[in-house]
Amino acid sequence: MGKELETLSKLVDTAIEFSVAYGFQFLGALVVLVIGLVISNWIAGRVMRLCERKEMDVTFSRFIANVIRVVLIVVTIIITLGNFGITIAPFIALAGAGAFGATLAL
Repeated sequence: MGKELETLSKLVDTAIEFSVAYGFQFLGALVVLVIGLVISNWIAGRVMRLCERKEMDVTFSRFIANVIRVVLIVVTIIITLGNFGITIAPFIALAGAGAFGATLAL
């Protein structure tokens, strides 16, 4: 019984150390993600209203607003992954290659 209690105590101590070491990092990344999602929705809505004010086609306006929303969400996710300590250089290189390919296709 004593050995199991000691093992449980070590497990609890390890969990507490882990939560202290990485808790604020996780909380900060979560805050960045939520703020990024809110801002991306707000900006997409503003772009949609601007396009409507300029009397652009509704379908094209929605397309532009959704593209902007998706790009901002992807950037937010990349920033959030960086806050977790994940190397974001490959993601940035992938985004650059995709932009280059899209530009070349146009």
